[in-house]
Amino acid sequence: MPGALLAAVGLAWCSFISPGGGFLTDVLGPCVIVGVGVGLVLAPVAAAATTGVAPREAGMASGLFNSSRQLGGCVGLAALATVAAFRTGPVSDPAALNDGYAVSLAVAAGLFVLAAAVAIVVLPRHRAAVPDPRPAEPAGNRLEGTPS
Repeated sequence: MPGALLAAVGLAWCSFISPGGGFLTDVLGPCVIVGVGVGLVLAPVAAAATTGVAPREAGMASGLFNSSRQLGGCVGLAALATVAAFRTGPVSDPAALNDGYAVSLAVAAGLFVLAAAVAIVVLPRHRAAVPDPRPAEPAGNRLEGTPS
């Protein structure tokens, strides 16, 4: 959740981009925040995608997760580019392009906020008990006449 909210803050900051803005304030600063936020999101999502999967199916679950992550990024980028193009319209001056990208980045920030809200509602609030990794010794498996 913190990573999704951090990414949302960075994307919201990106949405204030301006045609005459500076590199540090309009590009580098928000991109660093988005990068840290997304980095904090990826590992827990991968862990959640493979938790509780049988060991013999772990490779398949991991592959499905990675494939869906890649495909989701492509579809998400296409959808956000469509939002930007719709907002920009037929005009291609810097101000119109800026407006289109700003709306698209604001939508992306909203999607990260939505992801954090879903994580709050869906994820369990407590950790499940971790089973003891040592198997219990069966009582009837001793050879007769051997010390116990």
